Amino acid sequence: MSDNPYLAHLNEGGKKDADAFNGLIPRKTTAEQAEKLENAAVNPFTGKTFSAKYQKILEGRRKLPVHAKRQEFLDMVHNNQFVVLVGETGSGKTTQIPQFLAYDELPHLKGKMIACTQPRRVAAC
Repeated sequence: MSDNPYLAHLNEGGKKDADAFNGLIPRKTTAEQAEKLENAAVNPFTGKTFSAKYQKILEGRRKLPVHAKRQEFLDMVHNNQFVVLVGETGSGKTTQIPQFLAYDELPHLKGKMIACTQPRRVAAC
């Protein structure tokens, strides 16, 4: 599990660096708070230094359409029990929304995980 970046928030390193999340209240975070953590030199989930590759990927993530709606999405999550998200292919729904939630729900502090399911329709001719 320690080498799987998708489970990094469950690593012991993340628990050691819980101070990075100090002051954040689960389900009450802002896009600005999350971006501050994303822009830091150290990954708050693992306690390891962010790589140059991470920085390049982060640049790409911020160009996705869903990024511009991050705060709006968080506001919807904070004010509703259920949210149904619909968007174009390639908008960042599957790759970014779970990350937005990881910074908002702070599941690693409770030993929890975020799951992303992907319902698909099979095209018929």
